[in-house]
This record gives sequence, structure tokens and C-alpha cells, in this order.
Amino acid sequence: MFKVLPLLCLAVCLAPLSQAQGATNYDFCSLPKSTSGDAELGADARLFPIWNAATVNAEISRLVESDGLRSTPLAAYPTSYVAMTAARDRERCQGSLKITDRPSRLIGDLLADLMSRWLVLSVEDCRPVSTDALGICGSVSRTVQFKLGTLESALDMTAVYLSSHMATAIVAVAYDDQFWEQEFPESTHCLGHPCSSSVWKNRADYLKQYKLYYDLNNKFLASNLTTVVQSLENACLIRGPAISLGAKILERLPLENLFKSIRDETFSAALATLAAIDPATHPMLRVVGGKYVTQFDDFKIWNAPPWSLVRGERNSRALLANSLLKSGLGLLGSKSAADLAGLDCHSRSKGL
Repeated sequence: MFKVLPLLCLAVCLAPLSQAQGATNYDFCSLPKSTSGDAELGADARLFPIWNAATVNAEISRLVESDGLRSTPLAAYPTSYVAMTAARDRERCQGSLKITDRPSRLIGDLLADLMSRWLVLSVEDCRPVSTDALGICGSVSRTVQFKLGTLESALDMTAVYLSSHMATAIVAVAYDDQFWEQEFPESTHCLGHPCSSSVWKNRADYLKQYKLYYDLNNKFLASNLTTVVQSLENACLIRGPAISLGAKILERLPLENLFKSIRDETFSAALATLAAIDPATHPMLRVVGGKYVTQFDDFKIWNAPPWSLVRGERNSRALLANSLLKSGLGLLGSKSAADLAGLDCHSRSKGL
């Protein structure tokens, strides 16, 4: 039902081991444009060691234009993601989201990289699964099976991204032995799994230190609803201009507290899960040389995920639906698959 990249298995098998797995510590804002790889040579971006801002934009934009998403409600969230990540990365490198201490910046960079890669991976490689499945793939299934409109789909995927998707990535960062061994003190290095309680405490302490910067995103999200809506309107994925006016009104409401509530529960759920899971079941991890490292080329569903992540995702979906969708704004602006079928956005935007 959903698009699968051709010959992925072959590409992974032939790629150098360092490209196919494991985190590389890096400063996102200092990356040269050529860091991610040479897309003109047809390289599979999944195998790039890191994604710079240009690669994130290119890969999400490619996803939006893929056969499985183009002119469907599933394109709504990735379309808004392109606009939001561009705005976020400007603030991340030069403005209000800038992280000043290096340990927190390394954590934030790996977390953002994982979340973007796994968004693409989850949408592209998702198979039909239960509509109760955890994560982005479950959201894809709800959009398809429940015939959600563009705004309903975008809000559902936003809720998932801010909850279970983010919590799963935070746990993966905490377990990535290679990441911690590159620059962090020996007190965070795991000599063998299961790690000692002191190692988990020390890694958790660095994550808690990062939380100060993580929280800055709450205000950013609340103040950028118009960024999201404008991107959807430009792509003819919503009905305007009433929806644009509604977004401007909503930005004046206390939405920062809404995002704080969701993202605080996400962070708490991830920390509570650290020492309680079997890392071998974690979809974003694989074992290399007896150590766990993050992986971003092989999509998997997290079977039997921690209940705290399931509960957090359900709470997030309910909160966003109650705050934004049930206000009537969603019904006002949403478009169905039938509305989008055969739509020529360029001509429509010119009133032709």
C-alpha cells in the first residue's frame, strides 16, 4: 500500500559499515553543504552518516512528491514539516533555539537527526498495520483506513511526532553506546549490557541538562501555527483564507502550555523507560561489536512498546484534537482525498 524504496536491501548490504549504522557526533550548525553526501550521484540518503539542513529539506520534499503521498491527505504533515524545520533550523543556529553548551547540543543534534530520518523511513516503509500501532506508521494507517482529511491527518501525525516518535528517539540516544563514547566522560560508558545503574544515572543527568533547551521549542511551536497553515495553503492542501485567519487567532491563545504538557510527558516517559526495556526490541537500535548504536536504514514497528509511550501518544492525540480540531477549525479547512484527486495546485492558485 505504501511506497518502498527499490533495492534498499542491496544498497545497505553494499554500503560501508560506517555509513549504514551508528551516530557521528557533529555540530549541525557548522556542517558544510557537502557533508551529507553527493545526491547528484544518486546516493541513497538513508546511508549518509549525517543529514545536514539541505538533506533534511530535500528528503522530506521528495517524500511529499512521492507516488504514495502526492495529492493525498498523507502529504499534509510532511509538507508542514518542511516549512517548520526550515524555521526551526534558523532559530536553532542563530536565534532563540540555539544551544550553548556542547553536550546538550550534541544530544539535540542527534535527536533531531534521528527524528527526521525516522519520519521519512516510517512513512515510506510503513505496511498496513493496526490503527492502534505506536508511532508514525500507526498514524499513516489511521489516515488511510479512517479516510482522514488533510488537517485531521496532519494533527494526528503531529501528536504522534511530539509524543511516541520523540520518546522513542530519546531512548535511542540514551542507548547509543558509540555516541556516548565519542566525547562524554567514562562515567557514561557502558562496559557491557545491561549497563550499570551508575551509567544510566549519568546518561540521564546529561539528558536532564539538555531538557532546558528542549523546553525552548514549546514557545516556538506555539508561535508558528501560521507557518504550518501557510505551507498547507500554498500546497492547496487546505481551504483558505479562513483557516489562515483562524491560525493567527489561535497563536494568541495559551498554546505554549499545551505543547509543554505534551512534551513534558514525552520526556518523562522516555527517562522512565531507560532501564526498563530490552534494547534488542528497540526499532532505532542495532548491535555492532557488542555495543548498541542508532540505525536509520531499516524500518521496524516497536512490538509490545512500553506502556508509558503508548499512554503518552494517546494523551497527545486527545489534547491536540480537543484544542484544535474540535474547535471547528479542522472541519473548516480540511480537504479529503476526493478533494485532492486530480487537483492542479499551480493552476488552482492562479484561479484558473
